[in-house]
Amino acid sequence: LETALNQIAEPAQLREHVITIELPDHKKLASLQQLGKQVHVIDHHQYSAEEVNTPLPSSLEQFAALLNHTLTPEEYEIAINDRDFLPGLSKAGVSLERVQSLRQQELELRGQVDNMQIAKELVTQQKRDLYDLQFILASEQYSGVMLEAVQWSSSEKDYVKAAEKHEPVELKATLVLYHTKQREDISKIMYAGPTKHREELRKLFADWDNDFEIWMGGGQHNCFLGAKRKNPFADVNGFVSQLLNITLHFGRPLRHYGCTFYLPLDLFLEEDLAKNRELPFSIAETVERHYLDTETPILGDEIDSTKGREKQAYLYFLPHLRDVIFDVEGSNNALDIEPIKHWRLHDNVIDEMTMELGTDDPMMAKLTDVSLYRYFNDTYLLAISIQPAIQLDIEKSSLHRDNTTWWHDLFFADETEFQQIANRQLHHWLHFTNQARIVYPSFIEQIDEKKFTPVTLKTAQEKIEFKHKDNISPVVLYLLQQFLSNVTESQLIQRLHYLPNDRMVVVSPAYGLAGQPLKPADMKRLFSLALYVDRASDTYDGLDGYAYEPKFVNELLEKDSLGRWIGLGNYSGCCGYANAYLGFGGFFNNVIAPSHIPYIYGRMLTLALFYQMALRHYNRRINYATKQLSEDEKTTEFQRLRKQFIRFTNSYWFREVTSQVQGIEIFNLQTQALELEAEYSLIKDEMERADEYSNALRSEESAKRSEELDKQVHKLTKISVRLAAVALVVSAVALLVAVVEAIS
Repeated sequence: LETALNQIAEPAQLREHVITIELPDHKKLASLQQLGKQVHVIDHHQYSAEEVNTPLPSSLEQFAALLNHTLTPEEYEIAINDRDFLPGLSKAGVSLERVQSLRQQELELRGQVDNMQIAKELVTQQKRDLYDLQFILASEQYSGVMLEAVQWSSSEKDYVKAAEKHEPVELKATLVLYHTKQREDISKIMYAGPTKHREELRKLFADWDNDFEIWMGGGQHNCFLGAKRKNPFADVNGFVSQLLNITLHFGRPLRHYGCTFYLPLDLFLEEDLAKNRELPFSIAETVERHYLDTETPILGDEIDSTKGREKQAYLYFLPHLRDVIFDVEGSNNALDIEPIKHWRLHDNVIDEMTMELGTDDPMMAKLTDVSLYRYFNDTYLLAISIQPAIQLDIEKSSLHRDNTTWWHDLFFADETEFQQIANRQLHHWLHFTNQARIVYPSFIEQIDEKKFTPVTLKTAQEKIEFKHKDNISPVVLYLLQQFLSNVTESQLIQRLHYLPNDRMVVVSPAYGLAGQPLKPADMKRLFSLALYVDRASDTYDGLDGYAYEPKFVNELLEKDSLGRWIGLGNYSGCCGYANAYLGFGGFFNNVIAPSHIPYIYGRMLTLALFYQMALRHYNRRINYATKQLSEDEKTTEFQRLRKQFIRFTNSYWFREVTSQVQGIEIFNLQTQALELEAEYSLIKDEMERADEYSNALRSEESAKRSEELDKQVHKLTKISVRLAAVALVVSAVALLVAVVEAIS
């Protein structure tokens, strides 16, 4: 507006009514008003935080209303194009050909036809895509056309379908950074995306008024933001970082992803329990017993090694529990408590293993550990740990920075490096976690709703595929067979019949996000997906991006989450089928996620899962002990089981495992999520009731024996009396005989 006014030699000579059309800086209107002019502002953009943040009619519609003019259909199409762009035009049912004609006319009027042609070619070559954002780096000479060129790049087919249904076409959010002659010198920024971001984008006015000229627009179906730096010292890094915090969530790359899938295994058949038989197989000699060496000192360069992290985890636990929770080499357990035994595949075997999800352009993960744990009662736990096969260079990648330059590699890295980044998007690994945990398909909708994705395990020698037609995962079978000997696949399948769930019962993913913490509402929404093992495709716009009713989910999160580090953007929580961790920053990504979570909290989870299995195993055995009590009235088996349960309670059930405050909180969350106290109370109640019945049987048996003894005593008494009487008669006869002989 100031530029336009400077071009008028004598503003006082202007007519009484002055109309300004899309001229920014409305504060300059005061000079005209002081001259007595009645100023009519026609504009559908916003230039400051004080202006109304609601969609306005297009400038053409405002102009027509001011002049009391009725727009023709052709003019109205132009107005819709200006106000709501492609979504508005498709909702109005305007044909693709007519839309292309409108856009071409505008390009010709603005002299941008050649630039648009070049821009389209650049889009084909240089546009980059993440899940919820497409973007490009372009020279500022294309600032009049590049945003539109990117938006058109994948919209034509979608537009035709939407126009036929009179629905607004969905355009992917688009970001363009314009540079001067130097590629790294960003001078202008333009963004277009969904209206849900309008309020957050509006806050940029107040935050960046000193550095950028900002304007906003858009209609009912989309919103637009432009920013032009005011000086060479404008904080472009901070502005773009904040803009990406608003617009890039599911597509945000991960600095770290690691996950361990746990499969609890009670491999006893019902007939084993009925006949009190031991498991008929043993551990294969081809796997190694993984002992923890607690005596050898950890050298400086071993701190971040498996050996160093295991030693750190060992010291984290209470001293009297360490040799029970860990399989310690040369342990002298004075209490005669059997430790959790640990076997793992050899490193050279694991190094050759990868896991792929999908068939076309599959996601690839590297197996970092495959372990089998055994509890004192011969229940097992299979643990499979993975990480992305593609790792970013911690020293070189901007994504590993904690400052506002973290986003540079999204725009400035070469195409190969960007594809590696794109492979690490959050939404990919939410999907991987969700699918890789499946042990067997449980309902046909998993296929119809695309909730089942084939999983392939590749080793040095073979490829094991898990498809929807398989009754149980061949991947799980293969890995178990590496540990167990003297058991065939069919026998193993029979013993896996008692798996409590169609999925790995608990997964423990850690998602370390690049960049700086998102606002709490966005963090909570993403964390809910991580904790409850859902995906971006499971969410609904009508539920504010949640997979379920937001109020319901937030009530669950309140119960299942640890709030200690939320202020730093680090979330952790436990539910009945997952422990999940999501966070930002160097400490989370370099220490907590790769070390504390798998080695400390993961070991706690292993113990908690064995508690759960032990209780459920006792529940199975109680059925047979009770049957013997009720049908055969035999108490021996129950008394043996009762002694075992007492020993488990007193020797293996630890309610506190560490003195570290956060460890105590995590372990409490884990045990509460598994509802161990409730299961323990149930088993204890069953034991007590069965014990009462057993005591009653023993009392009844004792009473019967006492009664029988009384009968025998009574019989003996009668016999004694009779014998005494006989003896008395004999004595009398003898006396009589003696008297007779004496007389004679």
